[in-house]
Amino acid sequence: MELSEKEILRLCKDGKRKGFELLYKKYEKYIYSVCKRYVFSKEDALDLLQDVFIKIFRYSESIEEERPALPWIKKITINICINYLRDTKKVNNRIYFEPNEKDKHNSIENKVKCIKMTDENLIYKDTKEKLEVHINNLPCEIKKTFVLRHIKKMSYKEISEYLEIPEGTVKTYIHRGRKLLREKLLKDGILEV
Repeated sequence: MELSEKEILRLCKDGKRKGFELLYKKYEKYIYSVCKRYVFSKEDALDLLQDVFIKIFRYSESIEEERPALPWIKKITINICINYLRDTKKVNNRIYFEPNEKDKHNSIENKVKCIKMTDENLIYKDTKEKLEVHINNLPCEIKKTFVLRHIKKMSYKEISEYLEIPEGTVKTYIHRGRKLLREKLLKDGILEV
């Protein structure tokens, strides 16, 4: 007899191994495909898949049986992928940039012509370029705090001292920056609800 998603989630919430096995079978391919879009290597995607299920296991008490599991799983998956990219510095730190002649000739249309360029690399580069543009278009104070926090890895206190503004203001700017970027990336179809 096949269990419903609600029953599977109840088993997971209760810490039952059977529930996690069923959840893994149900969402393994989906999570792997999302991870593969971020990292382009089978081995890295498989590692991220395992990380996602470790996090699901670790936070199983927060599972809400009445809600569908997919949005929760998707959020965990995307966050783990983004953290992986940040931590392994696979995302280029060139945030403040002015397009030069070389960049102008590196358009998506030109990249498509390159036989060596894979679809996945094109998606990655297009996403990265859109993210850079959106970060560059943030209001000045928000952009400064956002870059110092997420690119330069400074603490809230360090940013506060560096910019000579209250720590609460730093947190507000970073929160607004994240919100604005999320809205832009949702609008671009890069993030999903």
